[in-house]
Amino acid sequence: GAAIASIVLFALGGLFVARGGMGFELTSAVDPSGPSNPLRSTSVASGGAWLNNYAAHPWMLVAPVLGFVGAALALVGIRAKSEPAAFAGSTLSAAGIIATVGLSMFPFILPSSIDAHSSLTVWNASSSES
Repeated sequence: GAAIASIVLFALGGLFVARGGMGFELTSAVDPSGPSNPLRSTSVASGGAWLNNYAAHPWMLVAPVLGFVGAALALVGIRAKSEPAAFAGSTLSAAGIIATVGLSMFPFILPSSIDAHSSLTVWNASSSES
């Protein structure tokens, strides 16, 4: 039931992101210690760009793997009537799926569907030290 649906929907979501033209890229230089000003950064819509972080940082692949492995463990736990295995698997799967979204989109926090340049990133949405 739900574990199989999670696996299928997560896989379909990944294919959609890879082939469906979704994604954003920063086109301006990033100064993490510079002033927080959304007008100082530029970004563009770029198909498949959400997957660029995985090529740049292969350790991030742990997140989608946890999403799949956790759902499979939940399925095994459900079929074996093992509540601890089902709980552990569903917990790992949820954590992996949520982490996949965050790691894929980084540094974007809130991409703009109207204007890519108006997207909020970790750097331009944070407050200054004072």
